[in-house]
Amino acid sequence: MSDYFFFIPARAGSKGVPGKNWKKLFGKPLIEYTIDSLENLNFKKQVVVSSDSQEVNDICKNKGIKFSNRPFHLATDNSKIFDVLVSYYQDINIKDDDVIFLLQPTSPFRQDIDIEKCIHIFESDFSIDTVVSFVEVGDKHPGRMYRISNSEAQPLNPSLVHAARQELDPVFLRNGAIYAFKYKNLKKGSIYGNKIFPYIMPENRSINIDTNTDWLLAELLIKNEKKINAN
Repeated sequence: MSDYFFFIPARAGSKGVPGKNWKKLFGKPLIEYTIDSLENLNFKKQVVVSSDSQEVNDICKNKGIKFSNRPFHLATDNSKIFDVLVSYYQDINIKDDDVIFLLQPTSPFRQDIDIEKCIHIFESDFSIDTVVSFVEVGDKHPGRMYRISNSEAQPLNPSLVHAARQELDPVFLRNGAIYAFKYKNLKKGSIYGNKIFPYIMPENRSINIDTNTDWLLAELLIKNEKKINAN
């Protein structure tokens, strides 16, 4: 039987939206949306936030969530989240088949039901090593994409240039909301194992905040949802 652990990375540095992890999105710090999505799952003791930010530390204290102070060499622009995960979990009592959820604060619309469904995937097929969340790309299909070289536009796939949308096979993009993987993967040098299972999320829960435009879109979605609920 696997145990489940939840790792929330919240580095202080952010170039797209400075201080975004504790910046208030519609009155609530961004990171709290991810923390709150875990509140009903009874895994509080297995949740840790990794950060070099005092602001994030204060939020964790208020929420009763474990805080792991990230050292400087793992908090630079070039630091890899894989190295942060290894650094933390190598000192934790964890079994090879235990599952770690990597939950980035930049996905505020992820819900507890998404996490529950991913847990069910692992419990329904023990051979699965990794579950990753995806969203269908829609009109941003590779069949509509071009390379620009020497001022000339060249289609990525010439055979699809004239294809109607209905003729294009669905293509999916990692949305950044959920990466869940067995600990043994880390020991082998990757979060991805031999068998990766896709978890498809709807577009309205797949916003990944990286720019100010993403932030404004997230605000609009929350405002619209509140108007709908008020009516």
